[in-house]
Amino acid sequence: MPELNLQTIQISHTNGHVTKIDWGGVAYKQMVQLVEELAGPRPEVPQDIVAPEWSSQAIRVLKERYHRPKV
Repeated sequence: MPELNLQTIQISHTNGHVTKIDWGGVAYKQMVQLVEELAGPRPEVPQDIVAPEWSSQAIRVLKERYHRPKV
């Protein structure tokens, strides 16, 4: 399996053209706009879905595995 570079993503188009986006220099609003242009608008979340409470174990795992400290 190829390694995923979180700073740059490659998106293949049907015509074989590849677009590279450097996510490191993109503001969040611009990122959302780019993703919507490439994938279409985000669907609305159904109102009857309730967000569950996160357990302390789940929060610890998120911090240990996915939190990137600011440099």
